[in-house]
Amino acid sequence: MRRFSAGAQLKFKTVLGMAGLASIARVWAGRDALERPVGRLFELPDGSGTGQPSDLPRAVIVAGIQQKELLGRMNVCKRPGVQQAFWATLTPTSQHWTLKGAAGGIVLIF
Repeated sequence: MRRFSAGAQLKFKTVLGMAGLASIARVWAGRDALERPVGRLFELPDGSGTGQPSDLPRAVIVAGIQQKELLGRMNVCKRPGVQQAFWATLTPTSQHWTLKGAAGGIVLIF
């Protein structure tokens, strides 16, 4: 499984920009966030964790969007040359989960 290295973070940002999604807030979470509830990670300022590589599997957690928007963002990231990631949405239940034992190297977009 690929990781979100510092270079991969920049490429992911570029892909979002090409899709007209440059203004989407992004928080990059790594091992230092394993014990924090996922919902609390969404409280971090936009750009938190940028440039800090993660050795955790690549995943994207989204919040505050409709299903159609989610599918659109997922399709943007399925373009040739874009490394695949696990995708998840923040829910009333999952906001209390931690990243420990789950996929990490997380980017949260909202």
